[in-house]
Amino acid sequence: MSVPSIPKLLATSALAATCLGTGFFLGQRQAGPSGPAGPPSATFSANPPAPRLQTAPSARTNDTAAVSSVAREQWATLRDLPSTPDSEAKLCARLEALAAEDPAAALQLATSAATPRQHELLRNAALQGWASRDSLAAADWALANVRSEERRAAVEAIAAGAVARPDDAIAAINHLIAADPILACDHGYALVTALAHVGLYERAGEFAASGPAQYRSAWLASTYQQWGTYQPQAALLALEEIADPVASQEARSGLYAGWSGSDPAALVAYAQTLPHGESRLSALNDGLSQWVHRDPAAASAWMDGHDPSPDLDSGAVAIALAPALVTQKPDVAASWAESITDPELRANTLLDLIRLWAEHDVAGARAYAVRSPALRPETRALALATLEPAP
Repeated sequence: MSVPSIPKLLATSALAATCLGTGFFLGQRQAGPSGPAGPPSATFSANPPAPRLQTAPSARTNDTAAVSSVAREQWATLRDLPSTPDSEAKLCARLEALAAEDPAAALQLATSAATPRQHELLRNAALQGWASRDSLAAADWALANVRSEERRAAVEAIAAGAVARPDDAIAAINHLIAADPILACDHGYALVTALAHVGLYERAGEFAASGPAQYRSAWLASTYQQWGTYQPQAALLALEEIADPVASQEARSGLYAGWSGSDPAALVAYAQTLPHGESRLSALNDGLSQWVHRDPAAASAWMDGHDPSPDLDSGAVAIALAPALVTQKPDVAASWAESITDPELRANTLLDLIRLWAEHDVAGARAYAVRSPALRPETRALALATLEPAP
């Protein structure tokens, strides 16, 4: 592709996995070692009752009581400081530590928050600490005491706290999914995110792959996007174990999205090892789009060494519509747009280019629209119509 290289440019959008639909994840709650019985009503209260722990007071050691006492004193000291992001983060840390020893006390302290926002923040910190000790009990309390509008964040905290014991975390989330089907997709997403955050990508992938059909693709895409960001080669190996072709495709799309965000040039190099087909095209689309954004000179130099082809169309689009290039060298941008092999994509890209060009140089854009042999008659007519002065 004989087109000059370009200066620095453009912004791009990130892929996000979405959860669709509702449903049940079949499974039964496993009994926790010392879980509290949740309150009989699920009605939210600004001051919900603290959990009733089944552990008898006599079972607490003097050392544990001393730890709780110190945590309470530290909490009181921090609570009296002016509220700032830093002071609130320290409050959350203290409350999380206290909840691991005494969740009832931690949740009671959370109710003393000055604002609803702080109450939710501190309550979730307490739930995170409690989940590190008894995730099923924390999940039950959240179901009974946290209204649905705030439950997503609460479950994210529970998953983050429980993830150090993956089996317990999975059991707690499965219980939440069965008991709270309206938010089932979000609960599963909270778990795969928490597992991926600590590098347990295989466990996250196993959980996602075994999920209900209506959520499986979204959970796998999220897992593999995070896995592809940090460990793309390991994610590629794990991808081969997914038998369901639909789920495999979703996971692959997530992997490419994550990989392209962290090392797009490496993804483009990997794409060249694939046979021609949808997977190769998807890898090149993601890789080239992000590569142009991160290092436009290197990406355009790479494309200069290859003849125009459908596989490279997405990269040509990204370069042609780069705002910096359109502003500084619109003729070069037009050359890239003209190199696109797909006729409809080329026509649409040229229309978009002319609109961008006209934002800073109407005369130049009009001259190109009138004279360029690359424009089909219908495309030329549309382009000129967009350049007509407003009535």
